[in-house]
Parts: sequence; C-alpha cells; structure tokens
Amino acid sequence: MTAADMKEIEDLLGKGAAWLPKAMEQVGCTAPVDVTSAACKHAMKETLVLLFTESYHLVRFQHERMKQLKAELNSTKSQLIENQKWVISLQEKVIDCKEQQLVAVQT
Repeated sequence: MTAADMKEIEDLLGKGAAWLPKAMEQVGCTAPVDVTSAACKHAMKETLVLLFTESYHLVRFQHERMKQLKAELNSTKSQLIENQKWVISLQEKVIDCKEQQLVAVQT
C-alpha cells in the first residue's frame, strides 16, 4: 500500500469521524447510543434528507474504495505466492549445487 493509499484511507476516516458528531447534533443526540429512530422522528425533514445524502455518498465512496483495496490485496497475495515459489526454486538449486560440491569433494 502506497503513501497515497494511506493518505486516502486517513482522509476517509477523518470524513467519517467528522460526520458522526455533526449528524448526532443535527438530530439532537449527545451520544451514539442516543441515535435511534425515535430520536430522528423529531428532526426536520430537510435535516434528515441532508444526513441521508451525506451518508449515502460516504458509504458509496467506502464501498468503491473497499473493492479497490480487495483487488490490491488479491494482487499482493498472488505476487507473494509467486515470490515464494521463486525462493523455493532457488533453494532447490542451492541444494543441488551443494550436493554436486559434496560429490566433487568425495571423489
């Protein structure tokens, strides 16, 4: 994962962290456990529409980013497996060379 990826993830976490208290305040709640359907019934329709729209776009962005991260993870796993196969083949060659050296020393 690159530094740009980490920055994007930190930005996403920051957006979520900033949005949550704002949403609680707009529906008149002081703690996350206070956000219930009953509490939201007292909020104005415009407030709820705005919160819904913001949350939709935040979740949509998170979903897209998670799909990208999953693809990157699968690619990294594949590269790791290929590198492990390469290391094993090199180890086999080293063992073969050591065996040949041992045979040469014994004769």
